[in-house]
Amino acid sequence: MQCPLIYNNKTIGAEINSVNAREIYKIINSEQEFANWIKNRISHYNFIENQDYIIELVYTKGRPRKEYYVTLDMAKELCMIENNEKGRQARRYFIECEKRLKNLEAEQMQKLAFHQSLGYKSQLKQQKEKYENEIKALKYDLEHKKELSFKRKLSEKELLELRKILAKDYDILCIKEWEMSLFAEKIGKNSVFEAVLNKLEKELNYWKNYDEFEEKWKKILRS
Repeated sequence: MQCPLIYNNKTIGAEINSVNAREIYKIINSEQEFANWIKNRISHYNFIENQDYIIELVYTKGRPRKEYYVTLDMAKELCMIENNEKGRQARRYFIECEKRLKNLEAEQMQKLAFHQSLGYKSQLKQQKEKYENEIKALKYDLEHKKELSFKRKLSEKELLELRKILAKDYDILCIKEWEMSLFAEKIGKNSVFEAVLNKLEKELNYWKNYDEFEEKWKKILRS
């Protein structure tokens, strides 16, 4: 038996592997003409175009010829319908082709998964190196910032700006040690918790609106 070609460049529904029905026709030795044979099979067994088969026009010197490309499932069914030895041989051939194609697809999927895993490992390695470099850079910056902080203290002007920024943007009250002692002394031992909170809120509000308070204070001094 001359084995028909399996085509993998035709898309029929969800199937990409197909067979030219004319080659099946030659194998089974049908007494009908090809055009009648394929039309009768399609009509009688309810095969669906673009799902079980496609039609392509082949242009030669004469009239265009219709070529029917069928899925492997339809090919097996066409062979089984004939109910003769040639048909059974062709059907067994298509079953074997399916097995080989499935094994080939599984092998290709394994290779693809292997290459993807290699790529994933490489990507993880690159990310790890990136994060390690970032950590090294952060450590370097922190060490140098510590060195800078030991070299000099903030000036009064810088400290003033820092207190305003912390109060305005972060609701953080920055108090010097001597200010804290004075603050505690003014509140007194017998002050209730609510009074402490009120005092802290007033102090925070002062630093939030430092520039406004200072301007008012200057106006009072000028008058």
